[in-house]
Amino acid sequence: IINYVVKSLKDQLGLKDAPVAFFSSFFFTKLYREGHKDRELDGTYSYEEVARWTRKTFRTRSVDKTKTIIFFRNMTADHWISFAIFMDRKIIQAFDSIGANRVSDLKNMYRWLHETMKIEGKQLNPKEWCLYGTRRETPMQRYRLVMAPPRSRFLSYFEVTYDIQFFSRRRL
Repeated sequence: IINYVVKSLKDQLGLKDAPVAFFSSFFFTKLYREGHKDRELDGTYSYEEVARWTRKTFRTRSVDKTKTIIFFRNMTADHWISFAIFMDRKIIQAFDSIGANRVSDLKNMYRWLHETMKIEGKQLNPKEWCLYGTRRETPMQRYRLVMAPPRSRFLSYFEVTYDIQFFSRRRL
């Protein structure tokens, strides 16, 4: 469902030409080889699994010209995590409504970004980048089974950056 919602948002809000890239939840499935038939490979990081997907996503705009990159990760049937890479601010941040910091995922997001930039012939300086787990101000779910979409900071960032409003009384 979330992949459909993202596609709809891109279409409705005209984000196709905006310096924003969205990756579906299947990105993490491939990046971590989830469900791989070889048990030793299952759950391990693999840039090669997402390399073609990455090239396709950035075929019209290089990664460093993209302002924000959004990823979604499906943890369970009722738990999604959002990740955002804010290129202009050099921040990679997790938005987990249950509050986990996702340190391993954040490090792998940086690793993915580093490998992608290296392929483009560009270098990242790790001292310039900050990795933030879920922050105290990130909206949290009170009840695990409630699947209300939290109004997270990265959506607020979009509203300010692109002068749009994702949530209004009418839409809710």
